[in-house]
Amino acid sequence: MRAESLRVKAAVTWVAALSFLGLVAIAALAQKPQTPDVMAILAKCQQCHGATVQMSKLSLATRASVLEGGSHGPAVIPGNAADSLLYKRITGQEKPQMPMAPVAPLTAEEIRTIKDWINLGAPFADDQKPAAPAATTDDPSLLVYGAYHERKITDADRQWWAFRMPVRPAIPQGKDSGWNGSPIDALVRAKLDQKGLAPAPQADRRTLIRRAYLDLTGLLPSPAEVDSFVKDPSPRAYEKLVDRLLASPHYGERWARLWLDVARYADSTGYEYDYDVSEAWRYRDYVINAFNQDKPYNQFIVEQIAGDELDKPTFESLTATGFVRLGPRVLDRDLENPNYRFDYLDDIIRTTYQSFQALSVNCARCHDHKFDPITRKDYYKSIAVFNGFVEYDHPLVSAEEWARYEKT
Repeated sequence: MRAESLRVKAAVTWVAALSFLGLVAIAALAQKPQTPDVMAILAKCQQCHGATVQMSKLSLATRASVLEGGSHGPAVIPGNAADSLLYKRITGQEKPQMPMAPVAPLTAEEIRTIKDWINLGAPFADDQKPAAPAATTDDPSLLVYGAYHERKITDADRQWWAFRMPVRPAIPQGKDSGWNGSPIDALVRAKLDQKGLAPAPQADRRTLIRRAYLDLTGLLPSPAEVDSFVKDPSPRAYEKLVDRLLASPHYGERWARLWLDVARYADSTGYEYDYDVSEAWRYRDYVINAFNQDKPYNQFIVEQIAGDELDKPTFESLTATGFVRLGPRVLDRDLENPNYRFDYLDDIIRTTYQSFQALSVNCARCHDHKFDPITRKDYYKSIAVFNGFVEYDHPLVSAEEWARYEKT
């Protein structure tokens, strides 16, 4: 009787166990994520990772594109949510957490749905069909971003007219060659003739001398200088006036201001401390003298970028390297901080390209330039040119100043 009761008890236990497992299986089937629910969640991501825009080269539009992934690898590992990049990003295990603002973060229920969907193999209703109509966007900022993000720069981009070597144009022979005082006048007159326009009449002498003074020196002529010019009977009176103004020290003072603005010249370091730079004026005077001496432009460039690397550095060429030291600076003790270091290098690269090539390159610090054919690789190659330089201060004095010092 006891043995029989044990057999009966065992049978009842197995029946109960099978019933429980059946209930668990039924519950699991009931909790299986439905594909439409998953697609609705993925649709929230597809403004940035859909058919129109694929940030980081990732599209969530089809199962194939999800499995292929983007710049950071496959988005999903079927059957393994824990190691899937998509799951790590939506849970914040990897940064940045997705989706990013302005899209609201996923709810706990939505995250659980995505997790279960991945663990079930990440099925799509149709592997070749886009996940949801929301795979496109008309957001202008996203469309612009998608247009340039990870774009391929071609040889044609690098052959844009602005990047070609300038060519000396042929000087046109106008119908009124006497009007042309220079080759530039001839080019202007040819364009006027092409447009059917007549040149403006020549200004009177009082107007001419005011224009010349303001253009070349930034100053007004005195009444005596005006009268002298008006009464000068020479046909070369205007040429002599221009030559005299170009020889004036005020010419360099006037036009150096334009370059000093380009070179972000200042007498202090900026930021909250804004310390005075006691010797900054030497670079200012170098630029003024360069204009007054009509220094060749190629020499002007070389001295500012690498004046200390010349075979025979001079006082002038060493002073010219102030070009790379003029940017905003924090404290000297922070020079070895790698973050500040790269900010300084970025300032040098940005200023160098803007000054000598009229190009903005700082975009390429984080991504390929969205307009100009400059890649991140190009940017960091340029950084490498200056990365080896060491900042240090030493007295900059001319040979004459040093000789006077030695005598005292």
